[in-house]
Amino acid sequence: MSHGRPPRRPRYAPRSDVFTSVLKRATRHTAAEIEQLMAPVDRALSALRKGVATEAEWYQLGAAIEVSQAIEAQGVVRGLREHLSSAERALAGIRARAMDSGEWHPTALYYQELDDVSEAIRLHRFQLEQVSAGELAKAYRRADNQVHQAGGIFVSMEQLRIAA
Repeated sequence: MSHGRPPRRPRYAPRSDVFTSVLKRATRHTAAEIEQLMAPVDRALSALRKGVATEAEWYQLGAAIEVSQAIEAQGVVRGLREHLSSAERALAGIRARAMDSGEWHPTALYYQELDDVSEAIRLHRFQLEQVSAGELAKAYRRADNQVHQAGGIFVSMEQLRIAA
């Protein structure tokens, strides 16, 4: 008897929804999806290379490096830690020069900085080709948490797409 209440809904998802959800998390991104994910990062790197990068573009590159480090920490694609740390140091140096006056002014790069950041972004693309959608989502959550715990600003995928 329902005692005047509507019948309860089952608390489990239909089997086909569970299967679809698991399949989506387990599959790798297609080449087109990787290009879509990397497009704003590639534009930011191009602007940085030309010495005209905005602060938002710097944040996009920083977010890509953070996600790469989170993927490395997951152990899915390993052995890139030093390359990623070098890029992180290079971005910190670039930001320090760009913010020297108290507000962002694009700055020229040293060759080593450009090389470190470019290599890290190339490796990030390689990582994206290797990880599943679920592993990437986990890496984004981890990177977001680490940046917020350090008091920084993390640029999410939605923000990257909006800026594109």
